[in-house]
Amino acid sequence: MKITGKKEAIFDAFKTAAKVLVQTPGKSIPQEIKIECESDGTVRLLATDLERSLRVVRNCEEISVPEAGTVAVHGLKTLSILGTMGEEDVSMETSPDGNFLFINCKGGQFKVNASPVDEFPPMPEPSWDDPVTLKGRDFKSMVESTAFATAQEKVHFSLHGVFVRIEKNSLRMVGTDGRRLSIVNGKVARKGGETIEVIVPNKGIKIFEDIAGDEDDVVLSFERNQLFLKTRGVEAGTLLIDGKYPDYQKAVPKENNHELDVDTEAFFSGVRKASVFAEAETKGVWFKIEPDKLVMWSNAAGSGEAEVEVPAKYDGEAFEIQFNPEFIKTVRKLIPGERMRILLKDSKTAAILHSSEEFTYVVMPIVKK
Repeated sequence: MKITGKKEAIFDAFKTAAKVLVQTPGKSIPQEIKIECESDGTVRLLATDLERSLRVVRNCEEISVPEAGTVAVHGLKTLSILGTMGEEDVSMETSPDGNFLFINCKGGQFKVNASPVDEFPPMPEPSWDDPVTLKGRDFKSMVESTAFATAQEKVHFSLHGVFVRIEKNSLRMVGTDGRRLSIVNGKVARKGGETIEVIVPNKGIKIFEDIAGDEDDVVLSFERNQLFLKTRGVEAGTLLIDGKYPDYQKAVPKENNHELDVDTEAFFSGVRKASVFAEAETKGVWFKIEPDKLVMWSNAAGSGEAEVEVPAKYDGEAFEIQFNPEFIKTVRKLIPGERMRILLKDSKTAAILHSSEEFTYVVMPIVKK
């Protein structure tokens, strides 16, 4: 096997394939990238950690295949070697016995041990029978709007992923850790009609988000216990979480009849200022909601206190409610509008943050026992 080409083109392909080769403490995962080269100039790089898979395909002028063949080599080590090179051309060629891969560049040669190709884990082969298509930028935005709210701590395993529901031409993604809930809706192109509901693990959907390009379409395919995504030159797969997602719709309050209308930037700026003295134990900021006024404050014994007033449109009864400010500040970039609505009921009921019909964010208050 032999390939030659521009270093950046080869390096970029390896860098993409190596995204699934991150070491996990206490877990043994394959570290090889399998290189498949065909006489028509097609180069495929395959990698998997047994839960996620990546297939990178290149057939371009920047890479040529003088000799077809297959080899498997240590992925991160090969990537590191390519990273040391300048902009010169690179060649990669197996030894006659297939036990080594020689990487040559201007002024240098590297010799990498090859692994038995037949020991490389089998890669899934999706059928793409019921493809779901949407713009890459829309897919990335939906993941960004939900994955941050998923559980990072040891809680029920189903909360360590994004819930995905596809019904006809609509797509919904949901993320929650039990204290906050983020829901985003979008549109997709699809010929099939059967409703699909799956839980995509965080590290799997993050790979998808990472490889999706803003201007390219992404195609999703749900098959058996896996979800696949393909975009220009890359195909990725991830195992799904086997379990039942909680009834998140029950967590969205139905009787939040008090509407607080605020300037988006002024509101989040106020939260940042008011959280300066949020105590470590509760990390709480108090919100005092009055007609046409919102006052936020925090205090810490022996340190000080902060109080910020933000103009607001509100004509309901006055009351106070306390929130973890971090759960509010994290959604700033997800609310682009100049104004936003906050729907409330009382000091013990979750608040709903709205900026559009497509995005809903629910955050639980801090309730002292």
